[in-house]
Amino acid sequence: MRNHFSRILLISVFGVFFVQPPIMNAQTLRDSHPFSVGVMAGPTSGVTFKAVFESSQIADHARGVDSNLSFNLDDYLLWSTHFTIDIPVPSSPLTFYMGPGFFAGYEGKALFWGPAVNVGASFVRNRYEVFLQIMPRVTIVPDLDGKFGVAVGLRYII
Repeated sequence: MRNHFSRILLISVFGVFFVQPPIMNAQTLRDSHPFSVGVMAGPTSGVTFKAVFESSQIADHARGVDSNLSFNLDDYLLWSTHFTIDIPVPSSPLTFYMGPGFFAGYEGKALFWGPAVNVGASFVRNRYEVFLQIMPRVTIVPDLDGKFGVAVGLRYII
């Protein structure tokens, strides 16, 4: 089931990417349409939400909040939220982002949580955002442990 979802997502991402005409500046679109929703695939597959605030707030870089809800059909649930700074590449649809965050989850009969970081790049074309992100996290409860999450995804900018 997971392999089929990943393949369908990947085909959809590339199909949307090549059919849509380009947008020249990703930040211009984000300033006028700050919210997006979508799906992501990888070890942390699920749904994703993002809100971006005005670019003039922090040294001409947008502030944002992204939240991800990952799950499988068995007994795994992971929620993470990150406060990000978006760094757009001038005159380009490419944007880099990074920021600290928090995660909490449930696996089996155990609850776990801790700090996290989100580092990634996104490419905006019209109202579609394709992204690739790395999410290192440190579990504090129940035991000290570190993991890396990686995801590729597609968001629709509302």
